[in-house]
Amino acid sequence: MALERIYRPAFYLAMHFQTMPTFIKRDNQLWLQVFDLAQKAVDNCVQLIPNYYYQFRHEWIWNVIRASFSCALHIIGVVLYQLEASWTAGTWQMRVPPNWAGLVRVSLRTLKHWAAESIDIEIMRSTLERMYQGTCRLANVRPDLHLL
Repeated sequence: MALERIYRPAFYLAMHFQTMPTFIKRDNQLWLQVFDLAQKAVDNCVQLIPNYYYQFRHEWIWNVIRASFSCALHIIGVVLYQLEASWTAGTWQMRVPPNWAGLVRVSLRTLKHWAAESIDIEIMRSTLERMYQGTCRLANVRPDLHLL
């Protein structure tokens, strides 16, 4: 479960590349490593979200639910980053998972299943759903929320 957390600092840096001072942006070796680690963060989330789809209670379920939410946020973050990067020439690129919308819907389904158990999970679900709908609108993708 810690895989999505290991690369979080690099992912954060990569997502904020555009806001960095110019002298820091010029260090290509640094950014090559940062974006490589950030891509590993996204790749880990792609692998983890389907494994976080739990429908039975166990001692780690709340941690699993929060990790699923975090991974979905990583994926939405990389989609939004790529949308912005596509408008700016000469910026670093990241690979968006081709099934990103489906992965976020799996996370939403997990949150929806457990939302009745705790108000904070319902808040996480509604927040993620709004973020997903907004990202789909920006990326010209149908949200397909009826598949939940």
